[in-house]
Amino acid sequence: MHVCSTSGGILTWRFSGTVEHDLRPPSLHLSPTRAQLTPRGAKEQLDQRLSEYCHESLLQFVEASASEEAKLSSAQESLELVQVHVIARHGDRSPAQSFDMGPKQNFTCGLEGKSWAGLKRLAVKPLPPSSMINLADFPVFPGSSSKRCGVGMLTEVGFRQLYSLGAIIRKTYHDFLSAVHPDQIFVHSTSYQRTVQSAAAFLHGYSREDEAGIPIHISEGDILSAPPVGVKASLPCKKLGAFYRKLHTGVPDVERWQKVVDSIQSTFGLSLAVETGEAAIRLADHVMARLCHRLTLPCSHGAECLDESSALELIAGADVAWKHRYTHEYSVVAMRPFLQHSLEVMDAAVHSKHTYKLLLSFAHDSTLTMVLDALGVKSSGWMPYVSRVVVELWKSRKYYDHTHFVRVLFNGRDITGQIANQVQSAEYPRLIEYSRWRSMLLADTSLALYHECVNMTSS
Repeated sequence: MHVCSTSGGILTWRFSGTVEHDLRPPSLHLSPTRAQLTPRGAKEQLDQRLSEYCHESLLQFVEASASEEAKLSSAQESLELVQVHVIARHGDRSPAQSFDMGPKQNFTCGLEGKSWAGLKRLAVKPLPPSSMINLADFPVFPGSSSKRCGVGMLTEVGFRQLYSLGAIIRKTYHDFLSAVHPDQIFVHSTSYQRTVQSAAAFLHGYSREDEAGIPIHISEGDILSAPPVGVKASLPCKKLGAFYRKLHTGVPDVERWQKVVDSIQSTFGLSLAVETGEAAIRLADHVMARLCHRLTLPCSHGAECLDESSALELIAGADVAWKHRYTHEYSVVAMRPFLQHSLEVMDAAVHSKHTYKLLLSFAHDSTLTMVLDALGVKSSGWMPYVSRVVVELWKSRKYYDHTHFVRVLFNGRDITGQIANQVQSAEYPRLIEYSRWRSMLLADTSLALYHECVNMTSS
């Protein structure tokens, strides 16, 4: 799953034919069990999965992306792009949890080399302005090259990934963005250093000299529930935890990974007081973060090492656990404020009111998974670093017709046809009419689920 391949990149615009898309990483198509894997086969599959998840290839696609831009701008002269919303996962980071899994491996979170010396500091602001967020906790840049990572911190590789993504988006939408003023850009981040720094890296890759100073707005939590400045707030359900526990049914076929999860915990003396699926996610995160930096697989102090077959089996279990982590109903309620705020900004653009033309949101694998799930698109595995969902708003240029349309992309692939229960436009078969998009996000079923969460008894 490469972000900007020339065959499936965000720039390619196709209206003819039927293309079936699958969000499942290739290595997840019925991977063989551990007993069926040879050491060589395990290494090849592990390398393939890591190439998808680690997303180092993003750094190589800036020029390839730019060469595709003309296809987007010239394919449909009867359509005009009026708004773009990018929701991106942060870049490469150190493990999200600290486990004692043998000799400590250091991750470098500072910026190496002189190429970063001229980077300007960006302003950060709390969202809403009355928030008690301590902005001193969110340095925009990771620091000197000698800085070691704490838990879950953006690495230099992660910073460069987001810098490249900013340049890609700039070149992808060059014609559209050339007329966008800095005050028509809104940047939103969750309250984590890695997402704030991802936003900063993106802006430095994206911005011209005259656009310096676009602020990063930080809202508490990890689901971007605070509204953009000037947008009416849609309140989140305060009982999401209880609502999640009510709906979560666990991971099917968990026995397939129970043995490897138990074996790893026994080898390294760990005792994770969580269900097997969640344990697989936490352990796999630690392993994949190491392997993304070409560090060795963990070895216990007794020199018993995790082998490639076991690592692959653990990651496959984590992928399945991730797929079943959130139900559609929970995602609809959790992401309701974010999607409602996005809809208000789109409404303003549809009615030609002064509003944002480019919205940039920086969050987490969980956020993107729930956004897609709320739209009826089920991801079948763990989100790679720097994954993104892009929502485009288009307007007909025909003098007798000012209909608006929506297109949705995931990691550069058009997934509009997968949006649940939506009929594409007859004239533009890869687009959804905005009226249908709006009705979907304001559906009675969504409101009913929200009230069910609000009115339930906490437990």
